[in-house]
Formats: sequence, structure tokens, C-alpha cells
Amino acid sequence: MVVEVMIEASRIVVASVLFVAGISKIIRLQRFRLGLNASRLFSRPGAALVMVGVPVGELLLPVWCVLSPGSVLPAAAMAGMLVVFTGYVVLLRTLKRDAGCGCFGGAGRIGDPMMARNAGLVLLAIATLSGRYGAIVCVAGMALLLLYIVSLNWQTMRAMAQGDVTR
Repeated sequence: MVVEVMIEASRIVVASVLFVAGISKIIRLQRFRLGLNASRLFSRPGAALVMVGVPVGELLLPVWCVLSPGSVLPAAAMAGMLVVFTGYVVLLRTLKRDAGCGCFGGAGRIGDPMMARNAGLVLLAIATLSGRYGAIVCVAGMALLLLYIVSLNWQTMRAMAQGDVTR
């Protein structure tokens, strides 16, 4: 029973995060476009396709997943989408491209905290597919997300101490 609750909670967390990310990208579409252009990975038509396709996917996949509890396909599609996002981040870091990601409609920079967040979300998405081993995967995913949250707070506190950030 506990494992099933953890797996369903993972499904809801991942679906919620993707849904909020999709809405945020639509609200701040200009920032998302600037991040895509700064990556220098897409042609103009390719960037336009990604600019429309990613937010639409981030909105539709979670809805599909929530409306189909226990179904493997929407959960696998969400995990796949997160793996692609993480691959994009790894590629940008490998190429040393200083591009904003446009994640959640923001101007955040690509870095280790983002990779930890994505890895945690991938693990949570995979947990929804993993049956009885889902609890172990859930714990690992939640640990990575916790590290991400601690990292964000640490960076913010450090920047505030140096006078770089105002409240």
C-alpha cells in the first residue's frame, strides 16, 4: 500500500511540475525563445517548432497521465520528455554554451542544480513505471530534488551575503 501511494505521489509531482513549466513557458514565451536562440542548436524553423511543441507537450502529457492512472504509456512519455530535457542541458554544458533554459518561463542558467532537479524528476517519472521497486526509485528521486532545493537556497544565501541579490 505504501509503495502504491509513493508511486502515485511521484506521478502527481512530475505531472504538476511539467504542467506548471508549460504554463510558465507560454506566459513568458519571449524568455523561452531567447534561451533557445542563445543555445545556437536550432535553425529558425526548428526553434519555432520547439517553442510551440515543448509547452504543448508539457501541458498535454500531465493531463494524459492524470486522466490515465496506472497507465504506463503517459508516464513513460513524461520520463522520456524529462530525459530529452536533461540531454539538452548536458549538451549545452558540454558545448560550454551559456544559454538560459527558459525553464518555468524564467531566465535561469544551465548548471548543476538544474541537472540535479532534472535527474530527480526523471527518477520520479521512472518510479511510476517500476512496480515494487518504485519506492527505492522514489526515495532516490526525492533525495535529488531535496539536494536541488538546498542548492538553490545556498546559492541565494551566498549571493545575498555578497550583495548580489535583493529581497
